[in-house]
This record gives sequence, C-alpha cells and structure tokens, in this order.
Amino acid sequence: MKKADATREKLLTEGRRLMWMRGYRSVSLREIAQAAKVDVALVSRYFGGKKGLFEATLVGAFAIENFEAKSHEALVDTAVSMFVSAPREGTSPP
Repeated sequence: MKKADATREKLLTEGRRLMWMRGYRSVSLREIAQAAKVDVALVSRYFGGKKGLFEATLVGAFAIENFEAKSHEALVDTAVSMFVSAPREGTSPP
C-alpha cells in the first residue's frame, strides 16, 4: 500500500470513529488529524474538507445485501432495525 493510501485510510478510520461516536459537529478536523497522526492539511488534500471526509465515511456504510423492499413498510422496518441494533461505538456499522 502506498503511503498516500495508508494516510487516506488512517483519516477515514479516525473520521469514522470520532464522528460516528461523537457526531459531526462535535469533532474538529484537528482532532481527527491528531488521532490519525497526520497533518490537518491532508484532510483537504484527500477529501476537500470535513464534509468530504464525512461523506467518505458513509460510502458503503448502509449497504444491505440482497435486500429488495416489497413495500414502504418493509423498507422502514429494515431501516429502523438497522439503527436500533447499531453499535454505539466503533468505526463501522454492523
């Protein structure tokens, strides 16, 4: 893995961990960069800013394999179940 790829992954991992645990507004880019042990300017380089990093943490986060909603009710039931059973800590959804 290239150094740039490793840096990007560290930022994603720490971004997920901190933003998912404490919320988007409660975490600064400096905290994320410090946790990833990289310069804060690299967030802008790889993601364009805090919003871009947050959006990157969501890619694939809510994929539901083999799910085809038979109705709106089934979709709502699945979404509620995902959120209710989701862990409150960690870097990725269940």
